[in-house]
Amino acid sequence: MIHLTNISKQHRSQILFKKASLQILPNTRIGLVGANGTGKTTIFRLINGEEEADKGEISYSKKIKLGYFSQDVGEMSGKSALSEVMLSVSDVIALGEKMKGMETAMAEPMDENALEILLNALKNFSRTLVLVSHDRHFLRCLVDRVFEIDQGKMTDYKGDYEYYLSKTERNHREI
Repeated sequence: MIHLTNISKQHRSQILFKKASLQILPNTRIGLVGANGTGKTTIFRLINGEEEADKGEISYSKKIKLGYFSQDVGEMSGKSALSEVMLSVSDVIALGEKMKGMETAMAEPMDENALEILLNALKNFSRTLVLVSHDRHFLRCLVDRVFEIDQGKMTDYKGDYEYYLSKTERNHREI
């Protein structure tokens, strides 16, 4: 389990979050959504210790193993996508084997076949998953909970991606 409690984070003059909290429970499949630049990647960097929160606390269960696959292949310093996954978490060998065929595609937009291979591998991944994607199909197929980052606030939608869409659509109509 991972708890982010009253996290505040600012990059230069842009406030990403102000007193935001989130709880990542075992075996949940979370989608982090929000516009570009709202702090989705920063959440990952806070969780894996690459960045520190300006305020707030991040706590972890004692037996937790973190694996992080970067959206920026350039950050992987010449390592292949497969080796990066393998280094992150030794338990994901099966997932790594399924991704082997996608190694060369990671530097370019994935074709539909590669996306389906990745989608199937993630569907069969039996641990907690936190996913950032603008691909609605991926989110519909994979997540059972959605955290939306918008205007410095984090909102927890305790349902799948369709639930999130129904709630945000209604909220936008009420404004």
